[in-house]
Amino acid sequence: RKWELAISLFRSMQHEKIRSNTVSFNAAISACEKGHKSDLALSLLKEMQEVAVEQDAISFNAAISACDKRNEWQLALQALEDMISVHGVLPNGVTYSAVISACESAMKWQAALSVLQHMR
Repeated sequence: RKWELAISLFRSMQHEKIRSNTVSFNAAISACEKGHKSDLALSLLKEMQEVAVEQDAISFNAAISACDKRNEWQLALQALEDMISVHGVLPNGVTYSAVISACESAMKWQAALSVLQHMR
């Protein structure tokens, strides 16, 4: 399980007092996405805010993609909403694609159409 190794390395860096930055957090969140660990991905996204590390579209895209892989369409929609309204990060095509995919996987067509309309 490579995602576990990546998270272990990330936590080891923190334990050794190596300051985490956007890139290291994004790598950890991406590892969670690969391991289908949406809860941990969203937790790391929250941790970024708590330790004042800038979140970017890549941060949110990876977390939303993790939600997609777990068919957690509501969490994906919430992350998109927070991305825009709370954090002021602009979504991109990857963001919208991941959210729409999460809605589609759960057969939530109305939600997917709403996201499509928001893109305009």
